[in-house]
Amino acid sequence: MSSHAALSAETRFAFRAADPSADAVELIAIADEVRDWPRALTLAEMEGATPAVWRLLQPRRDEIPREIAEFLRMRTMVSEFRMTLLSQRAQESVRAFVAAGIPVMLLKGAAIGALTDPTFRTRPMGDVDLLIHPADTARAVELLLATGWSVTTDQVVVELLQGQHHLPHFVRADLPGLRLELHTMLLPPGHPFAVELETLWRAAVAAPAPFEGALLLSPEHNLLHASIHFAWQHSLHFGAWRTIRSVAALTQRPSFSWETFEREARTAKAGTTVYWTLRMAELLGGLAIPADTLARLAPPNPVWLMRALERHFAAAIAQGEGTRSPSIRVSRRLWLAALRPKWSGLEFKGGKDRGEMWIRAYGRENRESSVERATRHAGNYRMWWSFVSRTLLGR
Repeated sequence: MSSHAALSAETRFAFRAADPSADAVELIAIADEVRDWPRALTLAEMEGATPAVWRLLQPRRDEIPREIAEFLRMRTMVSEFRMTLLSQRAQESVRAFVAAGIPVMLLKGAAIGALTDPTFRTRPMGDVDLLIHPADTARAVELLLATGWSVTTDQVVVELLQGQHHLPHFVRADLPGLRLELHTMLLPPGHPFAVELETLWRAAVAAPAPFEGALLLSPEHNLLHASIHFAWQHSLHFGAWRTIRSVAALTQRPSFSWETFEREARTAKAGTTVYWTLRMAELLGGLAIPADTLARLAPPNPVWLMRALERHFAAAIAQGEGTRSPSIRVSRRLWLAALRPKWSGLEFKGGKDRGEMWIRAYGRENRESSVERATRHAGNYRMWWSFVSRTLLGR
């Protein structure tokens, strides 16, 4: 099995900070090994990890290059200001829902923030996700509009999100680049998992202050949702740092039960989906995941393929950590080989790729012919060789 220590110092520097149990001594030791600071900082910025990195390093800031410390400090200051304001607006929305008698649940980053840091400063996010019952949609929208939010004017977004699991996002003039997403379902329609939303509502727990009155998924359901969101909806390519943060924050809670979590994952037919989320959290973030849990959830792939898939996903997530796949189709096939939908019991029929739908809607689709595509790949033979030899074969 590949290990966290085998990754480059630049990757470990960015992703180890996702674990709240990491300390300054550990991160300083990794920083001493960093040779490509632009890459390390780019990874941290892309993953939203900069504030967590700086918070760990600040007590020993004199032990890292001065310009690096100043960059981290300034970027953290901006991020924390934005997150504090986003948290305040989220609290206002939750209070409005609670006062109106509308059951509301915090999801994803907002839920982790409520559990670990209600200011959201230690878990930066681009949006706040709230879940309501479908029957409350009209009233909830009215309340959001009355409290300063407005629906996006992007007509592509409005059109493509018709009938989806959340409404077109809400924006505010005082939160440029940030938004609120109002969910009526946990997962997109047509998803293959055996997840009963009403069961999740019944098992939900009360959110702590200052989000009192709202609910949170149980820690086990929360981690199940995070796993499906990362490994299935984002194909193990996007949102890795925040997912690792969720894995750490949830599994380190005293009330978390690995036995219950495994049972819920199997019931949802999400065993391999959960496996890859946990495995990448272990590999990239250095988290301590029970080996027996991983063994029971792992797909029945040969060892050489599992190691190749680990390198492939690491390269896709952390730029420079191996050679990325030069082909979307190859990446798709590797993802299917990892999750083994049919073996997991999922009724996976392929269907329309949501990512491709968004690309086409904005006019950014690749219009090249099959001949042109073949010619392009032939011209990229050096990249193909590097991808096969370094990433797939590990040479």
